[in-house]
Amino acid sequence: GQHPPRQAPAVRGGVRAYESTRIRVAEFIGARAGEVVFVRNTTEAVSMIAHGLGLKAADVLVTTLDAHHSNMLPWRRHGETVVVPLDDDAGVDLDGYRTALEHGPALVALTACSNVTGHYAPITSMVKLAKDAGAVVVVDAAQYAPHRGGMEGWGADFVAFSGHKMLGPSGVGVLWGRQKVLEGLAPYALGGGTVDWVDTEGERLRKLPHRLEYGTPDVAGVIGLGAAVGYLESLGMDRVAEHDRAMAERLREESLRRDRLTLLGNDDPDGDYAGIISFAVAGEARLDHVARALSDSYGVMCRSGHMCSQP
Repeated sequence: GQHPPRQAPAVRGGVRAYESTRIRVAEFIGARAGEVVFVRNTTEAVSMIAHGLGLKAADVLVTTLDAHHSNMLPWRRHGETVVVPLDDDAGVDLDGYRTALEHGPALVALTACSNVTGHYAPITSMVKLAKDAGAVVVVDAAQYAPHRGGMEGWGADFVAFSGHKMLGPSGVGVLWGRQKVLEGLAPYALGGGTVDWVDTEGERLRKLPHRLEYGTPDVAGVIGLGAAVGYLESLGMDRVAEHDRAMAERLREESLRRDRLTLLGNDDPDGDYAGIISFAVAGEARLDHVARALSDSYGVMCRSGHMCSQP
C-alpha cells in the first residue's frame, strides 16, 4: 500500500498553524473552514471566479461604476458587462441597479465599500435582489472586512478580501465561497497541491478547498493573516466600526472647512462612509505634492492618482 510521506515536526507545526488560520478566518466570516480558500489577494480571487465559473460570451454580467478595476476588468473577458452608474452621493444608483437586473444576469459583482469614496453599499438588500434575479453574486469586501466584519448574513455566493487591508501581510488573501458553488468552480491552475493522484491516464483532484490552492502556499503569510484577524477580534469589531465612523466624520468635517478642497462624492452628512476621503484641490497644486506633504508632515496616510477608480 501507499504510505503518506513523513513530515518533520516543524513542517507539521506549520501545517497546523496554516489550517488553524483557515478555521479562524472562517469564524471571522461566519462560514465553514472548508469554504475558505487562501489566495494572493482580492484580485486573484475575483479572477479565479471569473475563470472557473464557465461563463459564456452571451452571459450578462452586472457590475457597478464604483468597482475596483480588479472587480471590473475580469468580467469584460467573460460576458456582456452592464455597468450600473452611481447617484449624486457616490452610492450605487439603486433604480439603475434594478433595471440592470431585468437583463437576467448570470452574475452580479458588487463592492461592499468603495476604495475611492468609502461609501458602504446596502449590500444585503443588493445581494437579495441579485439572487431573486437568479444571479451568482460576488462581493469585493477588501475595504469592508477590516472595518466591520460580519459578512455571513449577506447571502452572497462568493466574498473576497486581502490580508494587507486586514493589517496583515501583503501577498495573501481570502476567497470564500458557498460549498455548492465552490464545487463547480474549475481550478485556476493545476499542479502541486491540487491533486491527490496522477497517472498516465488522468488525475484525481483533492477535496475542497485544497484543490483551488495551487503550488507552494505562503504559510508564513497565512499565519500572519491569522494573527491580524486575532488582533482585530481582540479590539472588537463593533469598536473598530465605531472608531472608523468617528474618524471618517472628523475627516469629512475638517475637509469641508477648507475652501480649496472639494470632496468627491462623500459630503453627505447622513451617508454611510468608511474612513476614506477623496478630494480635489483648487488651483495649480500638484496632487502628488499634496499627498507627500500630508504623509510626511502630518502623518496622514494619503495617495494620489486614479487608484484603480477609472472610469
